[in-house]
Amino acid sequence: MTRPPHDRLIEAAVRCYPTRWRDRHGDEAIELAALLVRDGTSGVSVAWSYLRGAAREQLVVRPTRRLGATVAALLVGAALIGLPLVLLDSLTPASADSSNEVIASISNRNDAAGQLESVFKLHHFNVGLEEVPSSPSQVGSILAVRPSAAVAGEKAVLREMPGPCAGGAPGCIDAIALPSRYPGSAEVLVGRPAKAGEAYFGSPNLFGPGQMLHCSGLLGKTVSTALPTLRGLHVNVVWDVGHSRRGGATTPSGSLYVVGGNALSATSVSIHVSSKTSANHDDEISRRRRC
Repeated sequence: MTRPPHDRLIEAAVRCYPTRWRDRHGDEAIELAALLVRDGTSGVSVAWSYLRGAAREQLVVRPTRRLGATVAALLVGAALIGLPLVLLDSLTPASADSSNEVIASISNRNDAAGQLESVFKLHHFNVGLEEVPSSPSQVGSILAVRPSAAVAGEKAVLREMPGPCAGGAPGCIDAIALPSRYPGSAEVLVGRPAKAGEAYFGSPNLFGPGQMLHCSGLLGKTVSTALPTLRGLHVNVVWDVGHSRRGGATTPSGSLYVVGGNALSATSVSIHVSSKTSANHDDEISRRRRC
């Protein structure tokens, strides 16, 4: 059976790493490359990323012969692959080469953490992943990026990229851009389905895209007007009146206005009410969030 051309590209690139690195990580690198290609990443892009990584490793391993080792690694890799360096350079993804950025994006929400982790490992980033309970619309999305404070200005170089939420609603984060030579460390939090009784991470905006009351028309309405819809949700309502929270059975005055809310879990929400509201508040929210 004929092997796919990208297998030869990737194996040749891996052979450009120092022997000690290959002994420890070579098999894992080949397996990781196979997963990335299976998920739709170009085999040439993976091979080129490995060549760049090999060059960096050679610089570290042989500091007294940095330039020679680096050039040798790239030339040997290009010769084994059978493509000139100019052609390889033209095939490199723009996000990883032209702008000196690596884009770690999510295309499969069921394996969001795995996809991001594969990219971070491929580029040798010191970025960890944690899956946290989230509302259904945020499952498989990036909920937070927590950079280390060790590097000055580190937060500014980690760029979150918006994308659709589960179900297609706008307003989620489905990719993160990092400098190709990102020196710092960070932790990325990714949404997973919440278990029974688990609180949602970050208590998302109840009126945001994909949430229970998005485009419900209740923002700016009185409590008495909102009650039928809230009861239809069949969830526990925690009323937030100023700085005082009261349980769902204790409904505030029907003349107060609904000014916001948060999804606390699959069975609990918080509704914020006030004695004042803007006459056009709900219409403005609706237009801004594409109801």
